[in-house]
Amino acid sequence: MTDTPNLGLPYIDGSQAQKHVTHNEALRILDATIQIGVLDLTLTAPPSSPAEGERHVVASGATGAWGGQDNTIASWQDGAWAFLAPKTGWCIWSVADSSLFVFDGAAWQSAGGPSALDNLAHLGVNTAASSPNLLSIQSNAALFAAIDAADGGTGDMRLQVSKESSTNTASIFFSDNFSGRAEFGLVGADTFKLKVSSDGSTWTEAFNIDQASGNLTLPRSLSLTGVIAPAQITADQNDYNPAGLAAASVLQISSNAARNVSGLAGGAEGRCLTVINVGSQPVTLLNENASSSASNRLTLGADLTISAKQAAILRYDGTAARWQAIAGAGTAIGKAILGASDASAARAALELETAVDGEVTRQNILLNRIYQAKLFGGYRRVINAFADGYKASDGIAAGSSSNYTIDTTNGLVKPTIPNATSSANPTQSLANGGLTMIDRGWSIANGATVKSIGLYLTSAKTVTVKIAQRVSAGSYNIVVSQSFSHPGGGWADCVLSSPYSVLGSGSYYAAAWTPTGSVDSSANGATRSYVSGDVTSSSVAMTEDAGQTTLGLRALYASSNMTVVTTAQTADSSVSNGCVLLEYDASASPTLNTDLTVEVTCDGGSHWTSAALSGVSAHSQSGRAVAETVDQSCTAGTSFAARIKTLTNKNIPIYGTSLTVH
Repeated sequence: MTDTPNLGLPYIDGSQAQKHVTHNEALRILDATIQIGVLDLTLTAPPSSPAEGERHVVASGATGAWGGQDNTIASWQDGAWAFLAPKTGWCIWSVADSSLFVFDGAAWQSAGGPSALDNLAHLGVNTAASSPNLLSIQSNAALFAAIDAADGGTGDMRLQVSKESSTNTASIFFSDNFSGRAEFGLVGADTFKLKVSSDGSTWTEAFNIDQASGNLTLPRSLSLTGVIAPAQITADQNDYNPAGLAAASVLQISSNAARNVSGLAGGAEGRCLTVINVGSQPVTLLNENASSSASNRLTLGADLTISAKQAAILRYDGTAARWQAIAGAGTAIGKAILGASDASAARAALELETAVDGEVTRQNILLNRIYQAKLFGGYRRVINAFADGYKASDGIAAGSSSNYTIDTTNGLVKPTIPNATSSANPTQSLANGGLTMIDRGWSIANGATVKSIGLYLTSAKTVTVKIAQRVSAGSYNIVVSQSFSHPGGGWADCVLSSPYSVLGSGSYYAAAWTPTGSVDSSANGATRSYVSGDVTSSSVAMTEDAGQTTLGLRALYASSNMTVVTTAQTADSSVSNGCVLLEYDASASPTLNTDLTVEVTCDGGSHWTSAALSGVSAHSQSGRAVAETVDQSCTAGTSFAARIKTLTNKNIPIYGTSLTVH
């Protein structure tokens, strides 16, 4: 053995002359290998003016004086490059990377320093990390602190959880011994949600916040805590301020006789307070009464009496510095409606309110039921009444309904519109003009109503668009033919003067005649039919071939005729009359009872009775229209529902339905 096994230091033979040469060579190797610090690991050619003792790791693909020395340590010694072949386990420090590297027998691997923490496959703190939890931390606490502005930071601390697309999830998940109990974030949508679970498998949504409007939706009931029940009121109260009022959400009051309250303390901008009379005597909240301080007074329009077992909800307006009522029994008539014990009593109270306050009040109550359904995210049911704002599908009898699309984000149900069918965009200009031509690579959907035929042309031309029925091979009936001034520039659609309803069977195609000359055409490979001239008759003989070029054609469809049946409701007793109120989008200018119809049933759908609609308002919520049927008699029974239909292929979105029976 002439060299040491690890560093390759040369031995001095016993009889060797000039021993200092071998000894010096060993010293050079020691100088190069002990406490190794290289300048870099990326050069493939030596630097032009190296310093004595300068060291580099030769990168793969080295050339020149470093050729064939990949991964070795090159050391500039006595005016020449010396190369040390590393062994497994050798460690070096890279000045350029500020990091420690170790040789694994094939390549240098990062072993420490700031860069060693970049692009880690996974990281575990006090625990082992593995997929899918590539970052795992086992700790009793975790701290994220901002870099102060004085230290070069912004002073902010923001933790971002990002997802790939709107249908993915970006959320924070809370568990009990790894069994899920709560989750909040963007769960399967861009709407912010909070949902909870008692067992980790069945989940319930607690609230949703719409990302566009910021509106809060509560799919479940709202429970108010912070209830106080002060001592019985035994005298009229000014600036009423029982203990605990400032932090309460529910105030339970009672009195020994009819008493007045002229003001309430504890008002703050936006604060809501529910006042419940749990006693047997009425308590009246006085309107703008000067007996209380201005900031404690109530602006109610009129005195508001809260009878026994009734309630009112107040909100404090910080700008006006007044309490205002946003819900409550109100008038004696209103209290009779809310406190009605059965359907007859409720209807009698409603009819009395109508007589006093007019039809608008009654209709607003029906609309408010729709808005409550939207607020609570599902249909609402009260005594012999039903309302749906289409924020969920639970109010639609899916098996009895057809051709509908429900949009729970915007709270509407609308007719389904079939997707357009189309040729590929033409890619060349050929002398296909002067022909009536069909692209048989696709056909018009059976049962659909075609409202437009489109054609792709880059130059303006007067053309004729058509719908052709294939009777047999090479024989066609031209069932639609309409002239059209195409503006050029690509796709343009000819709106048919009369939408064409395609039969449920048979083969129907879009076609067009273009004038003689060059027209935009598809690439070779199309299946087509064609004939010379602008044909319009039946039994037209046309040439059929394949692997050829054709025109760019498309068909656009009208809305399907929609049928929506409300979920059947069980009446408290036999009913034989029904009334339906609709809130709808009138953009398509529908004619009531022609384009939009309503039927009611009181016997579970065995008999349906048409109910005539009439307009109530052209400008309801967000400019929508409102229509209501007459109080229509129907076959008596105990299961009631409404059936809404859109006809004549009109696109009429329905935003809400309110149905009452008696």
